[in-house]
Amino acid sequence: MQSLEDISLSYLMSEDFSIWMCANNKFGYDIYVEDEECNIVVDEKGVHPYAVESFANFCKRFLAIYEHSNKAEAA
Repeated sequence: MQSLEDISLSYLMSEDFSIWMCANNKFGYDIYVEDEECNIVVDEKGVHPYAVESFANFCKRFLAIYEHSNKAEAA
């Protein structure tokens, strides 16, 4: 099993993963990442809310750029 510090963008793009997240009763969020075979590859507890928000913003920007580049490519 890996930690969030061990996961690279390249690794995330290399396979199909599922992510699960829930609020931690004590602090932040618990994050679980599963591979295609439902094996948990990341199990992080108490991830700081600011880190989660920052990553969510990164993902939103990535998706916006991805959508824009696909539209430009199709034109």
